[in-house]
Amino acid sequence: MPRLQSVKRITHLQLIFICCLIFYWMHNVSAAIRRVPDRSRIPCENPEPLPNGFSALRRRNMMLLHYCNYGFKLFGDRRTTCNRGKWVGNRPICASNVCHSPTKNPENGRIQYVDQYHIGVYCSEGYELAGNRYAYCNGTDWDRPLGYCRRE
Repeated sequence: MPRLQSVKRITHLQLIFICCLIFYWMHNVSAAIRRVPDRSRIPCENPEPLPNGFSALRRRNMMLLHYCNYGFKLFGDRRTTCNRGKWVGNRPICASNVCHSPTKNPENGRIQYVDQYHIGVYCSEGYELAGNRYAYCNGTDWDRPLGYCRRE
């Protein structure tokens, strides 16, 4: 059986000194850690109001929940999160189904209802879309102009 080497004895005073050093070091390290800013908790600015709906701040103003007014349907993500001072994700749209029908198809393409809330432009073979593919009904009119079809 191996023998233990002689161990130097520590006096009570030395033990107290060592404990004080450890405590001092731990206190300063934890204080330094507390001073480092958490960049992921940088707050975001209040967002623009959601047309035909509203957004509610949640989780210490780090998340938005989006809701549409009665008669409108939400298209897009219901939640938007704040990351490093910026809202992440695409802003949703609140659409209605009371807009007028589009009057004419674009040259070399057609307009088609995707559902009762939004329409899309689809180009004929040999043509490509330039501009917006979709438009959403905002309760009175389409929220953006539709694109057009041009030769590829």
